[in-house]
Amino acid sequence: MFAVKITEIEVRTLSLPERYGRYSSQFGVLFVHSDTGPTGIGRFSAATLSTIRDDLAPILIGQDPLRTERLWQAMYRKTRELGPNQRDVVTAIGSLDVALWDLKGRILGTPLHLLLGGCRDSIQAYADGAMFYRGPDGMADWASRYAGEGFRAVKYHVMGEGPDEVVETVRKTRQAVGPDVRLMVDVHKAWHPRLAVHTARRLEEYDLTWLEEPVSWDDEVGGMAYLSAETRIDIAAGESESSLYRCRDLLQRGGVKVLQTDILGSGGYTAWLKMAGLAEAYHARISPHGASFPELSAPLLAAVPNGMMVSAFPKGQVPEIWSQLYQEPIEIRDGIIKLSDRPGLGLEFDDDFLTRYAA
Repeated sequence: MFAVKITEIEVRTLSLPERYGRYSSQFGVLFVHSDTGPTGIGRFSAATLSTIRDDLAPILIGQDPLRTERLWQAMYRKTRELGPNQRDVVTAIGSLDVALWDLKGRILGTPLHLLLGGCRDSIQAYADGAMFYRGPDGMADWASRYAGEGFRAVKYHVMGEGPDEVVETVRKTRQAVGPDVRLMVDVHKAWHPRLAVHTARRLEEYDLTWLEEPVSWDDEVGGMAYLSAETRIDIAAGESESSLYRCRDLLQRGGVKVLQTDILGSGGYTAWLKMAGLAEAYHARISPHGASFPELSAPLLAAVPNGMMVSAFPKGQVPEIWSQLYQEPIEIRDGIIKLSDRPGLGLEFDDDFLTRYAA
């Protein structure tokens, strides 16, 4: 038997260059130290710093890090104690849970994707972040660029455009990338269900892989159920959910076929394994939200049979940070992430980068 105890939760916030804009103060990293040597690493949103440090870390100190489910349940009880910001608490739990699983893999000497299930050793990534490239020509040029760099899937973000411009943007983008590149459209909950139905029908000829968060928040479950019955395009949703039970409603009643709960906002790997199993029962696939965190999403998606694609800001595109944080970052080659054979996440933070941008 292993006899390991958690000794410290160390957190560091980052202040990134101005080119990251509103994202410049949102990132931090954490370390879960143990008394036997290995340290698990994770990432967090700066908004959850006090919850991690003041409310959740004390729960973990002195505990056995291998008992990930027990520790998750102990932390989750805080969602009932800390008032109205339950999602922030769950996101903080997710950051710690990722680090606990990384530590678990290091202690056991096992790569994380194998520890979580080991369904495959690689996973497809798609190019995200086109919200900064506007208009049909701008989106088509952006998609063509990354398809040319090897991505076999790209996503278009609707940022206030009317249906006619959306259809024209999709038409030009499909023309630019050809028939073999997957194309997704993220509507950001902007459409009334009837508008969603009419627009989806116009988009069907362009072979979309999914239509993401297509209906307004106030009738999301019912609206997506109506839409999914009226279009052959798969509906994707759930990035802002943080509960297994809400995901159940989206799958069971909303007709969702691609579940997208955020990799941290879900509560981490412990929670996502349950969500992935639930999605499988409804013949749905999973593709977690979190283009800033492809290195965290990839092990989960490779671990389960219904893992679909990793969302990723392409290297060098604002606000991409994953390629800069680590001594040997993950690589996306020809749109594929090959999982590491090193224990845990198989990653080590770049101390020079952390020191240079320490808050």
